[in-house]
Amino acid sequence: QKAMQQFEWHDGSTKNVHVDVAMLYEYQKQLGSAVKTYERRIEWLASGSRKIWGTICEKRVILLVDTSVSNQAYIIHLQHSLRLLMEQQLGNKQAFNIIAYGSHPKMWKPHMVKPNPENLQSAWNWVQNLAASGGRNFMSAFRAATENGEDIKMFGGPQALYVISSGIPDQEEDVVCSFVSECTTGSELKLHTVLFSIDDYSVSCVLPTRYATTPQTADYLRNLAHSGNGRFHWFRETGVIESDDVTAISREMDRAVHYSQRCSMLVESVKARDELRKEESALKQNQLKTGEIKQIEFIEPRPTALTLARMNRIESESAKSLSWRVSNRNAVLPPGIQHKYLAPTDQSHQGKSQRTHQDTFYTEDKNIVGTVYRKFPKTRSVRKSVPEPILPQMEERISSKQWLRKYSIKKLKLDLNRYVSGPVCIHKKAKSKNVTSKWFCSIFPSVDIDGQVRHIDMQESEMVDYETHLTTLIRRYLTRMQWLLSGSRKIFGTILEDNVVILIDTSGSMGYNMEELKKSMTSLIWEQLNSNKIAFNLVAFSNTSRQWQSSLTESNQSACHDAAQWVAALKAHGGSATLEALQVALSEQEADAVYLLTDGKPDSSIKLTLSEANSLNTRKIPIHTISFNCDNNEANEFLKKLSSNSGGRFHRCHGEADAEFAIHRLMKEECLDEDDPNLPNFQGEDLRRLNDEVDKGRKYLTQSRHFK
Repeated sequence: QKAMQQFEWHDGSTKNVHVDVAMLYEYQKQLGSAVKTYERRIEWLASGSRKIWGTICEKRVILLVDTSVSNQAYIIHLQHSLRLLMEQQLGNKQAFNIIAYGSHPKMWKPHMVKPNPENLQSAWNWVQNLAASGGRNFMSAFRAATENGEDIKMFGGPQALYVISSGIPDQEEDVVCSFVSECTTGSELKLHTVLFSIDDYSVSCVLPTRYATTPQTADYLRNLAHSGNGRFHWFRETGVIESDDVTAISREMDRAVHYSQRCSMLVESVKARDELRKEESALKQNQLKTGEIKQIEFIEPRPTALTLARMNRIESESAKSLSWRVSNRNAVLPPGIQHKYLAPTDQSHQGKSQRTHQDTFYTEDKNIVGTVYRKFPKTRSVRKSVPEPILPQMEERISSKQWLRKYSIKKLKLDLNRYVSGPVCIHKKAKSKNVTSKWFCSIFPSVDIDGQVRHIDMQESEMVDYETHLTTLIRRYLTRMQWLLSGSRKIFGTILEDNVVILIDTSGSMGYNMEELKKSMTSLIWEQLNSNKIAFNLVAFSNTSRQWQSSLTESNQSACHDAAQWVAALKAHGGSATLEALQVALSEQEADAVYLLTDGKPDSSIKLTLSEANSLNTRKIPIHTISFNCDNNEANEFLKKLSSNSGGRFHRCHGEADAEFAIHRLMKEECLDEDDPNLPNFQGEDLRRLNDEVDKGRKYLTQSRHFK
């Protein structure tokens, strides 16, 4: 059956088209079959080595593998990726070669070779000996692959280069993209890039020479691939994040779904027109009248004489007095008509006794008044329900003291004493059999809390809800503790303010810890200062103080690179002029806080240093202190007093190596009561406050299970 229907064309114009329902149905079946084929193709692309490299389409390829020092912890993953590729995709190629690049390129063979079993085994043996070193000198590796005269002479040159990397090259993006575009224009050479994600740089790993966030790295490599007429592929352990191949197929699937919807719209319009045509023919056959039906007004009948008499009697009838007898001495007047002199005079009491609030309004029917109840009295619940805690998913850049003000056990109303806070039970067993104790002693269970017997007014289901909510809260505390023990926060804690001065102790006692300090400082610069756009300045002190900049500097890319290079050049020597360094930091008028990192006591008197620091701090900004691998109790007490006097926080990074393992065990276990494993005693303020809250929650959880 064909019908004419108006249809919006792809160029925006409207055209009349013939609709064949059977043909459109067949067309939709073909679209569905095509979508299923696309889905199978995406599943195939996300399997095996294609999940890591994508599809190797060309016949002559060269693999560029990033073996910079930043990939030192992931070199085994790169080796596994190369093995999968050689097993699954390189066997049917014409020629291949592998170039590993750090600061300098290192070629497996001087030129491309055929992928026979002997060459593939030799390539795998060479890959197993790869070591991470240097930076990411991509330009040298690219030129080594494209300017090899032997490849051009033997095979006509490579058709594609596949680059696998975890970060941006050492060269600027504009320079690299323009050079690659110039080399690939007018030739069959293509450059494909593969990005494997690293979530976060830990303190133990080496940071790259040029730091960039994961989105910035993805943009760089994506633009590089498109400049070389290639494809971009981005994956991680969980799967493919972005792929040009998958994106193209997904776009075709969206088009197929759109076309199917347009077909359904055309079929529905034809059906609607057919139904309308049937209705018109039925109206003509039955000769139905389509005129409007007028509404009949209702006319009230005239009242009779008896009705009028009854109505007059009701209107003129007065309220009769009711007979009433005083039943007791506290009796009150019965409800009835109150006179003005009997009305209560206390307006406040009258307002409290009012149970509902209502609004009156005029209806459309003459002067009839209607009433709407807009407010009802709140019924007060007798029982105390256990609230479900609402916790944030993302971590906030605030101190543990501020964080617990919002999410502590008491603030979230999960304090067990709140539900077992009745009066102390003093009803002893009656000596006489005829005398019984209070009736609720036999109904409500009694427990011993701190030597006092109290009754529990909770049901078993409420106790189960309490344990569930408290377990969720404890796990959230442990998650935040893991966050505080990760990255640069393990050494420095959390940088809270937006304008800070960081004092770095470079005395002779720091000589053994200098390499660890440089890695930690580089991680701090990129992870916290650059990510949170914190203006900062660095001051290294030993016998004297030396500033990185003369004032606070915004944390842009160039400033962070310069600061990281300045930190890398620091050397340990001399004493610890802590007071002089504090004087330099507190003289900065735009600073909101000072962070002092040291491993011992100052050269001057502790009492003198505390008093002078208090007098120099005229603006009363917080001085946060960091004990770096310090076991001296006197030095740690000095740092605690210095931070406490200024309203700052004390942080100690030594002795917390076992904390991560203990927290991991607690997160894995279902039972979170007071039994092992126990967390270590943290001395840093942020971790100590969370640890105290975790201990309190585990204590309540143990008591709750005992009460249940």
